[in-house]
Amino acid sequence: QPDLMTVAKSLAAGFPLSAVVGKADIMDAPGPGGLGGTYGGNPVACAAGLAVMDIMRDEKLPERAARIGSVVEERMQSWARDHEVIGDVRAVGAMAGMELVRDRKTK
Repeated sequence: QPDLMTVAKSLAAGFPLSAVVGKADIMDAPGPGGLGGTYGGNPVACAAGLAVMDIMRDEKLPERAARIGSVVEERMQSWARDHEVIGDVRAVGAMAGMELVRDRKTK
C-alpha cells in the first residue's frame, strides 16, 4: 500500500478539485493549513466531488471496476501465455497494463 496518493480530474468529473490521501501518521504531520493548493475549496467543484462520490456509492462503481478488472486481467494473462511478446500483465480494478517486450528473459 502506498504511503501517499494524489487524485484529481475524475474526483469531481473534471472540475478543479484534487486531494491527497495517505496513512494517518503522514497526513497528521503537517500543522493546520499545511496542506492546500490551487484546487482547494471551490464550492462548485466540491459539490461536483460530493455528487461523484454519491454516484460511485449508489452505482457500486468500485465493485464493478473490480469485476471488470478481473475479466480483463484474466484475458490479458491468457494472451501472455500464448504470445512471447507480452512480458508482464498488471491490473488494479479496471486499470490494466501490459508490457510488450522483445525477449521475456531480458526485458
